[in-house]
Amino acid sequence: MINIYDNFVDKEYFKKIEDMFFRDKNFPWFVNGVVDNKAYKQFTHVFYVAHKPNSSYHEFLIPFYELLKAEALIKVKANYLWKTEKITEHGFHTDTAQYIHKADWKTAVYYINTNNGYTKFENGKKVKSKANRLAIFPASAKHTGSTCTDKDERIILNINYYD
Repeated sequence: MINIYDNFVDKEYFKKIEDMFFRDKNFPWFVNGVVDNKAYKQFTHVFYVAHKPNSSYHEFLIPFYELLKAEALIKVKANYLWKTEKITEHGFHTDTAQYIHKADWKTAVYYINTNNGYTKFENGKKVKSKANRLAIFPASAKHTGSTCTDKDERIILNINYYD
């Protein structure tokens, strides 16, 4: 089951999130491969992993986690995919494949900007990238992300957690 929430955070906090990703010249991005598509690279920023914060920017997201009602975080990561000539999907996966999934674990994908990219699930359902939209689904649900063709970048925040 996929739950979708538009306008997940208020306009003021959303503006701060946008500023962090688009206008903070000191925000660090790191080059990484993309799941099941080693020919394509993306920028990532890991906020939280291995039971602890991994970034000084983690604290900025605490109000977001509170709105999400996350009891505990597993991993929090931002993905920055740049524009491609045609939309490219990167392969079905779960974000927590290295763990034994618990029934109450969830994945939340938060869309930072509106573009023609999407998150697609094995059953064919797609969630379009729309700024300030949140999609929540079981962490065991296989999904894939895509690039976009209509904007310079597609940025999402990926939160694995349980409540």
